[in-house]
Amino acid sequence: MKIQSKYGGIQGFVTVYNRAVRYRYVTTKALERYKILIHWSKYGLESTMDAFGKSRRTLFYWKKLLDEGGGKPEALNPKNKVPKQKRKRIWDFRILEEIRRLRGAEVHPNLGAPKLYPLLHCAFKNKLTPLDVLTRSDYYVSKLPAECKNGWGYSIH
Repeated sequence: MKIQSKYGGIQGFVTVYNRAVRYRYVTTKALERYKILIHWSKYGLESTMDAFGKSRRTLFYWKKLLDEGGGKPEALNPKNKVPKQKRKRIWDFRILEEIRRLRGAEVHPNLGAPKLYPLLHCAFKNKLTPLDVLTRSDYYVSKLPAECKNGWGYSIH
């Protein structure tokens, strides 16, 4: 038995279907960028920069993206801005062990970062450890509690 499509005889149906599917993946930001580029082609660069408040560099970057994408508006979709490599908190195991000892139930339970730093500084004053990491800001010291309570999910060297 031969399978037939009811749209087989319609001229240009596949093209319309492909454009409809492609249009689904175009974001509103991409359409806005596309309209700005159309304005640029009609009225010029200075007019576009004044009307939309976009820099010359941004406009040329969008034009390059559109040219590389074959003139399709989905090429102007915003890209992912997450860094390719994120910073990992790597602590010396001696510092983490001292923090666990200081925050233990016997010594100082519920000890916060501002009060923890002087105790760590006294403990590692004469030893060669990367304690200067802790001196950069209270933010890094304040991130130590979760890392030292459970100890899993973090790199310890």
